[in-house]
Parts: sequence; C-alpha cells; structure tokens
Amino acid sequence: MDLKIKGQTFIVTGVTSGFGRSVAEQLMENEANVFGVARRGELLSEMKYKYDSRFEYLAADITKQGAIDKLIDYLGVTEIQGVFVNAGGPPAKSFIETEMSDWDSAYNNLLRWKVELVKKLIPG
Repeated sequence: MDLKIKGQTFIVTGVTSGFGRSVAEQLMENEANVFGVARRGELLSEMKYKYDSRFEYLAADITKQGAIDKLIDYLGVTEIQGVFVNAGGPPAKSFIETEMSDWDSAYNNLLRWKVELVKKLIPG
C-alpha cells in the first residue's frame, strides 16, 4: 500500500523493537526517512546498516532528563512530518503491589516526556 510519504521524515522513539520497530520499518518500506531514538546503540547501528540513508538515529533513553533537548539539538533544522511517540511501559504489578513511587514513575515514563517532546517540536 502506498502511504504517499516518500521523502518525508518521521521521528520514531523506541525504534529498536516491538511496535516502534514495526512502524519504522513500514515507514521506510514506503520510502520515508526515519530518525530513530532508542537506548540500544548496537541495534540502532544494525538498523542504520540495513536502511542506510533512510535511517538516522540517536542512542538515548528519551524518558530521561536532557535526552529531548539532545534530540532537538541533533535534529537542527530538519523538517519533521510526523512523530511516533513510543516507549516501554512500567513493570506489571497488581494494584495492591504498587507503591506511590510506581505511579510517579509511570507518569514520567509514559506521559510527561511525550508532552515535552511534542511541545518542543511544534514550531512557534
């Protein structure tokens, strides 16, 4: 299926496995360019080797302080047509097993960084 995205550039976080990798591969199969972000540098290097000029990357944990600014700096003036915000979730526990710190971590790891990233990418 032609998604009509040839030559467009997308950011995909959590790009080295699971949902993020599948999305990135579909984008590149439709001749889009992907800027991937993930923690595992060796897997990012493998993707760069496989997809060459269609794939650029930053090895970073996007949920950690400073990683988003590093990404924005690295992108420079690159025009971005879309962002797929994705990262792994918290460890599975029953409600009774959770601590309040688990909820704080979940907020930071599942929501806060996504809002910060999108706000920094929107022009203006």
